Amino acid sequence: MNPPILLAFLLADKVFREAETGKVHVAGTFNRVGALQFPFVFPQIHVYLALTDLAGGRHTLSLEIRHMDRNETLLKVQQPIQGSGPLDVIEVILIFNGVPIPEPGSLELVAGVDDNVVATRLLRVLTREEFPTPPPPGGPSGRG
Repeated sequence: MNPPILLAFLLADKVFREAETGKVHVAGTFNRVGALQFPFVFPQIHVYLALTDLAGGRHTLSLEIRHMDRNETLLKVQQPIQGSGPLDVIEVILIFNGVPIPEPGSLELVAGVDDNVVATRLLRVLTREEFPTPPPPGGPSGRG
């Protein structure tokens, strides 16, 4: 059996599924954040995952947030997902409230299915001084 294929792994300010159509809306994607002081609590992180090539049946999706500089797991969650065949796309929305961030550095988000890592991505945590100034209206985005 092949491992599932990750089609999307997004961090955003808001992700929600439209009740009438089932469409997923993702707003305010980012890959870095800034804080005035440390430690701090990140109020909310929305995560959108889309997977395909998932065998039919019940599976366990996991997401772990690690502070790479401290070699410390900050948060780990698991939830059941249902595969219906390798051609289908499974969309998952995860919302994390109150994520503790002890110090600036790199956070690694690790997505897994059935104890197999499917993908990782980084979230840079910067001091406010390191965080870029927002661009003027209509200019290129300074938040990434």
